[in-house]
Parts: sequence; C-alpha cells; structure tokens
Amino acid sequence: MLLADPTTAGVQLENKLVDHHRDENLAEGYLLKVNPKGQVPALTGPKLSAPLTDSVDISYWLCAQYPKLIPPEHQPIISNMFTKLHDIHIFALSARRESVPPEWQTSGIPPTAVDALLAKPDPEISPEYRRALEGKREFHEKTKAAALRPDQVQLAESEARKYFSELLEMYEAQGGDSLWLFGPNAGPTLLDAHTVPFIARLLDEKVNRHDLVPSKLQDYATRVMKLPEWDAVTHGRPTVWDASLGPVRELDPLW
Repeated sequence: MLLADPTTAGVQLENKLVDHHRDENLAEGYLLKVNPKGQVPALTGPKLSAPLTDSVDISYWLCAQYPKLIPPEHQPIISNMFTKLHDIHIFALSARRESVPPEWQTSGIPPTAVDALLAKPDPEISPEYRRALEGKREFHEKTKAAALRPDQVQLAESEARKYFSELLEMYEAQGGDSLWLFGPNAGPTLLDAHTVPFIARLLDEKVNRHDLVPSKLQDYATRVMKLPEWDAVTHGRPTVWDASLGPVRELDPLW
C-alpha cells in the first residue's frame, strides 16, 4: 500500500507493507477503509477523494504528476497497449501447473481465508466487516476463482502472445534496438514501466514461461532489469516469493 502526499515537490510516497501471508489484506480496517477488493496495490492520501484500488488507476494518477510517462505523440498507442496488457490474467500464467492442486484447475481456487473469517459467529466480527468479507468473496469468485482452469490459462496464453506480437512490431517501428520501447528521445514510458515487470514475471525461474515472450523482447526487458533503478526496487530478488527468501516482513531492505 502507498500513501501519497503530492503537496510537496514531486510525489512523496510512503510504503506500507500489507502482508498476504498474515492475511493483512483481509483485515477489517483494510477492507473498510482502503481497498474493499482486499488486494494490493492501493494508493491513499489526504489529497485523494477516495483510495485508488488497482494498478491501472494508480499508474494514471502518477502519470498526471509525471506527464513525460505518456508523451503526447505516443498517447494513443500507449493507452491502447496498456489496456491490452492489463486485460491479460497474469495469475493464470504465473502458477506452475505441477504446483497447483488438481482440484483448483477443475473446481476453482477456494477463498479459504475469507471463508474461515466468515465462519466466525456474529459477536466476533462486526456487521460491516462481515459485509466487507462477503464482498471480497464475491470479488474473488468473479476475478480469480476460475483463473487456473485450462481454458482460462489457454486464453491468457493467447492474449499474451498477441500482446507481445503487437508490441514487438511497435518496438521495431518506434524504438528499434533502443533501451526503451519508443526510443531514446521518449525515454521510459508508462508502457515500459508495466511491460518489463510482466516479462520479468514470465522469465522468473519459478514461472518459466519464456515461450510466450519473443527473444527480442526478452533482450529488451533484460537490459532494463540490469539498470540500477531496477535493482534499487527489487534488491536482486525474483518476482515470485518462496520460503527460501524468509518471511516477507523480515526482508532487509524491504523497499
């Protein structure tokens, strides 16, 4: 979760950890006051009329503060490709099938943690919290429950391949072999900022979906991932957490 204060020079962001391993995304205060979807990222702050509860809205808010992320001459194609990218269900591509319980691929992913909280008697949770949990459960059923069904995985694969095919054509026309999709004059854009993490996730050894990403785009993302700015955010860690990294809140540095 991010706390924004745009009143000072630039945008001052304060990171707040929401630990899914501790179900902090399902906490009463988080669901009622920050994000009823029970997801991260979320952006809140005194100058926002309401929290921003998905990465698309957060990204466009940041672009309003930093307009160079969407150069006017490239705005139509950036907006179009950005929408296509976020239409892809990344979770369907991130889970290795051999590590997924077979019943999740047929009957769906159960909202186990939410159901456990809903099973508590009324005196233990407030009516408002119960309604929020029921809303979270409904959101899960609509957006994630069926994500690992074979047909949904195939759909995500098809959408990813189509996206990368269009992106490669655009990259070759706009940027050639540049570090950035639209060339050195445009520099890093909103589309770079979201495409590189997407490719990084697919190339992660725990995901291993190199087959979906054209080699030229793999090279493009790898060059960006070698920049100090990338390392300043990831600290050399992979995009997928596992137990070998230790508890999330004990990572040092965390941000």
